[in-house]
Formats: sequence, C-alpha cells, structure tokens
Amino acid sequence: RQIFLGCLAGWLTAFAFNFFVLPRLGGFFSLALCVAPVIMVGSYVNTFPRTAIMGLGFNIYFCFIGNITNPDVYDPAALLDLGFAMLVGIGSAALAFSVIVPYAGEWVTARYTRQIRREVSRTACQSQSEDLLLRFESSMRDFVLLIAARPAADQIGRKALFGWAFAALQIGRAVIQLREDAARPDIDLPAGWAAQQREWLLAVASLFDQVTPARYAHALQTTRHALDMLPLPARIEPGHRSLSQFRMRALLHFTELSLLDETLPLRPSMEIAS
Repeated sequence: RQIFLGCLAGWLTAFAFNFFVLPRLGGFFSLALCVAPVIMVGSYVNTFPRTAIMGLGFNIYFCFIGNITNPDVYDPAALLDLGFAMLVGIGSAALAFSVIVPYAGEWVTARYTRQIRREVSRTACQSQSEDLLLRFESSMRDFVLLIAARPAADQIGRKALFGWAFAALQIGRAVIQLREDAARPDIDLPAGWAAQQREWLLAVASLFDQVTPARYAHALQTTRHALDMLPLPARIEPGHRSLSQFRMRALLHFTELSLLDETLPLRPSMEIAS
C-alpha cells in the first residue's frame, strides 16, 4: 500500500515537474536546484518508520517516471500511460498479497519452511553438483534475507523460519563438507564407512522431511555411530589425510550439538535421553 501511494505521489509530481517546471529551466545548475527539494521531501518521509516505504517509493518512481533525458522529450500521453500501468500493477500485487496470499500468512510461511528443509534433504544430502557448497550457502542466505524482509508484526512466523534457516545452514553445511572430505582419494576411512555414511545421510534427510521423535532419535543415533566408526588419529600429521579425518569428526560433533540444541526446531517437544 505504501509503495502504491509513493508511486502515485511520484507520478503526479513527475508530471508536474516535466511539463510545468522543466521547460522553464535553462541549465544543469537550475535543474539540480529544482530536483533536490523533491528528492529531499521523499528522503524526509523515508526517515519515519511508519512511512519509510512510501518515501522510498516516491523517490524511486519520481526518478523512473520522470525519466529526465538530454534532449528531453515532452510526451504527456506516454508519461500518463507509464504511470497508470505501474499503479495498476502495484495495486494488483498489493491486493493479491493482502487478500489472496498474505506475505506474512501461514501459507507463505509453510512454503518457505518446506523449501528450506528441502535444501538439506535434497540438495545437501543427495545432490552431486561440483559447486554444491557455494550453491547451498547462496540459497540459504537468500532465504535469510527474505525472512528478514517479512513484516515485523509476524514475529512468530519469523522466529520459526529463522530457526529452520539456521538449522538448515548449520547442518547442511556440515553434511556437504563431510561428503567432500570423504570423497578425497587420499583419505583412509574404515571398512563399512560408505554404508554408515549413506545411513547417516538418509537419517538427516528423513528428519528434515518430517520431524518426529523416531526420526530425531535415528538421526542422533546414526550421527553417534558415525563418530564411533571414525578413527581418532593420535596426532595431527602434515597432509590432507590427517586433517580431513579430524575435520570429519568435528563436523559430526557439530551436527550432534545442533541436533541437541533446544533452540532449533529439529528437536521434538518430547524429551529424548541424550
């Protein structure tokens, strides 16, 4: 709604500026002198939290619709057409996200949550892409930015989404890095590790698909079994082999701690013995 009002004000101001003020200006200095107060008004309105979006929309659409060029083109029909089309588009979007699909509504929250969880269960645990870690982190950070942009009034939905986003980012990153270390040709892993790793990945993916006490217990159990199976070198030796083994154990410990973290949504409400 504020973007719509800001666009409307910017459209009317741009029309008045283009056809009543601009023809009387004689150089760049006078142009800057007349544009500055308009931008200052929008910036001033932007300083108040309750009208910040309106001021931002006013400045953006005044500059966009006004479209000062050299040489300037005086075409009232084109300017009116552009402004009217933008108002219709913004009004339709505002109506849709206010009535049909509220931006902070339960339906959008459920869709975001599902996509975040699928980033771990499908991308981190199953994808074979070469740039998997970069693609995963980029997607998760995009989700965090989307969640941060949600209306402040929806604190419950934001808190739940942030919990899922950080749980997915932490565990998904650990899963991808462990898979990459285990795939190194120079690492010496115990017999049966491949089967244990597959079971662990399936357990983590299953937990992110649906959180239940049984799936949570299985994910925690397989994480600890994987830790028990990995050998603990007596000391760190130069080379990737020793460092990779220590890093794999650290990643499994990190996953275990994330599963036990009561602030994350992965742990069911019922108490499970650690």
